[in-house]
Amino acid sequence: MSIVTTIARSRYRATGEQIQQLARGVVAGKRAAGTYLRVLVAACKTQLNGKQRMTQRKAIDVTHARFYPHVQKGVGEAGTAKERNRRCTFARTAASTLRGFVKAGGDIRSLEPGEVTKASLRAHGQPVPVGTRQEQSFDRSHGAILRAAALLAETSPSAARKRIERAITALQKVADELPKTNGHRHTRRAPAVTRQGQEAATSPATH
Repeated sequence: MSIVTTIARSRYRATGEQIQQLARGVVAGKRAAGTYLRVLVAACKTQLNGKQRMTQRKAIDVTHARFYPHVQKGVGEAGTAKERNRRCTFARTAASTLRGFVKAGGDIRSLEPGEVTKASLRAHGQPVPVGTRQEQSFDRSHGAILRAAALLAETSPSAARKRIERAITALQKVADELPKTNGHRHTRRAPAVTRQGQEAATSPATH
């Protein structure tokens, strides 16, 4: 039985040894990175439902700090420090994604660990896609750049800053070269609605 299956059967309550095995699987190329996020969610729910009162952000930080040493052991000591750090990226990304979910107004206690994905957490609170396909593609790329910059900043703030400044310069150049008008009449677009707002609008009213 794979470690992913074992952890799933325990409703994503994992021991330190199991997290080490999970990390070894990720390094080996197995599809196990998403399981760490689910383990993190399950453990945070336990923290938040416990007797000790704490914020969601605190629960994430405390839980991830407890798990991360096991991740580091699981990825092994081979290679340079930079390489070992890279192999642990999946765990840091999971914690960052969960923090983003909370920052967007999400409640960890409402999550079902077995159904959680990074994509579902990142979609929380985001505007429903509007506009043309090209406009939607631009918006997705914009979001991807922001996430990549935040992730890079965790390990190398100076490298992140250089790339952000380079991107700003390139985008400003493109903006400066755009014509003042494209000759078409602009239509007023409706304000963007969040996914939660869309769901609320389409749900039957209760009295």
